[in-house]
Amino acid sequence: MLKRNRILLTAICMTAIIGMVGLGYLVIPKQTAEAKPNTMVGSWDAQIITTYATVNCLMTISSDGTILGEDPSPSDTTTHGNWVSSGSDQIKYTLRYIVTSSDPTSSNEGKVVGEFNYDRDTDSISGPFQLTEYDPQGNVVFEAGGTIAGTRIPVESLK
Repeated sequence: MLKRNRILLTAICMTAIIGMVGLGYLVIPKQTAEAKPNTMVGSWDAQIITTYATVNCLMTISSDGTILGEDPSPSDTTTHGNWVSSGSDQIKYTLRYIVTSSDPTSSNEGKVVGEFNYDRDTDSISGPFQLTEYDPQGNVVFEAGGTIAGTRIPVESLK
C-alpha cells in the first residue's frame, strides 16, 4: 500500500512539474545561452568560507525576495530567508535554519545575516556573513563569521 501511494504521489508530482515547465515555456521569454542575466536572481554554486572550514553549498535567490541555501550538513535543514536590495548590485539577507536532533523539542535554531555583492563582469556573488546558533531557550551556543562566494549554475545543452 505504501509503495503504491509513493508511486502515485511521484506520478502526480511529475505531472505537475511537466505542466509547470510547459506553462513556463509558453509565458517566459527565452534567454539565449550566451546572454548574461545581469542580476543576482538565480541559482548559485557557492563556497562558505570560515576560520573553521570551507563548505560547498547551493543557493537560490528569487525575484520575490526569498533566498534558499543548502549545504551538505545532515543535521541542518535547508536555510530559508528573505533579501532586500541595499544598493546597485547589492543585497542584504537573513536566513534561518533548524538543527535537527532525535528530540525535536530540543533542536537548536540558527540565523545567518549577510550581504552579497554582484559582479556583472564575472557573473558571480560574494560577501560577508555572520552565523549565530541558539539553543531552545534562546541562548547563543555557537557563532561564526566568514564569506560566501558563488558562481551561477549554468544552463547546459543536452548532448
